[in-house]
Amino acid sequence: MTPKLLFFDIDGTLLDYTGKMPASAKEALRQARLTGHRLVICSGRSGHQLSDWMFTDFDGIINCTGARVIFKQNVIYEHFVPWEDVRRAREVLEAANGVLVAQTEECTILSQESSILGEEPVILMAEDIAPSETVQMDKTKLLSFVTRLGSANSHTAILARTMGSPALVGVDIDQKYEGKLAIVDGYEGKFIVDPDREALTAYTEKTAG
Repeated sequence: MTPKLLFFDIDGTLLDYTGKMPASAKEALRQARLTGHRLVICSGRSGHQLSDWMFTDFDGIINCTGARVIFKQNVIYEHFVPWEDVRRAREVLEAANGVLVAQTEECTILSQESSILGEEPVILMAEDIAPSETVQMDKTKLLSFVTRLGSANSHTAILARTMGSPALVGVDIDQKYEGKLAIVDGYEGKFIVDPDREALTAYTEKTAG
């Protein structure tokens, strides 16, 4: 068999909704490598959104939606948006009350703070949240967010970590939770609705500590 270059997306392809790679995917990759194929990740993620294993377990990475190509841990191609184009895009978006999201190899940059939330700090529940909606949320009004869909390594979850906002994805939520007191534990992956006094006391002490 003639060796080929095999390209793989990350979220929802190599990784499941929990952000983990299934054993079946690991075995398929192992078999492909034994056959002599080259394994390449193809992703829209920027450099700071990639994990170390992606560089060591794969022959190459095409990231930034094709703006950078890495093969055998060497950058063989890169082309980024010229600053003048970024400036013009920012002017157009801000004139339309929009927000420019610029991803570099080191970080994600917002052109301005914007919000789709109300006046009071809340835990936002939704079926799913688009990255474009995530970046428009006022961090002072967003306690955390919980979604039914998505994965721990989805673009929205990555943006939430960049913003420093606790987030839970893949949670069985119900509309009846609206308006109720709740606790979001991002470390343990817990979403506690109508917590009892004992839970409130424990988490209050945990937060204070």
